[in-house]
Amino acid sequence: MKRARSTLNELGERWENDTESLLWHVLGLTLSVTGGAIVASGLIGWMYGGPDVLTLVALGLVVALVGLVLWQRTALPRQIRILDVFVTVTLAWVLLTIVGALPYVLTGTIEAFDDAMFESISGFTTTGATVLQPIEGSGHPVLAGDHPVDGWHGRD
Repeated sequence: MKRARSTLNELGERWENDTESLLWHVLGLTLSVTGGAIVASGLIGWMYGGPDVLTLVALGLVVALVGLVLWQRTALPRQIRILDVFVTVTLAWVLLTIVGALPYVLTGTIEAFDDAMFESISGFTTTGATVLQPIEGSGHPVLAGDHPVDGWHGRD
């Protein structure tokens, strides 16, 4: 496991930029896993002859690549403050929600981005609420757990 690099400031004090490295490290890992789930959703669509296979696979690969670059170019700090954890988790949820909404919008399943965000949040938190009417007409990638991404987390 890589560790954060420390530098000396003008007073000779050791300084580590642990908030950014923790934040970007976790966000990179989050994007990598989410991108992989989007690719898997596209492959499910391919098995059923779905029309949005290329869109989902391309989106998943781009998201995963960005995540891998962030994850590989950052390191975990030696000490992690509680505030850093709260900021990182909050921003990871926001990023996950935005990225989770993209398959809906790009495939045309949901046209309004705010509805797509609602569906993404609903899926990741497993509340069961949906804006898809009727849900059965959404296609196999979406029905693979009610969302191309968040269905992999156990939603009914």
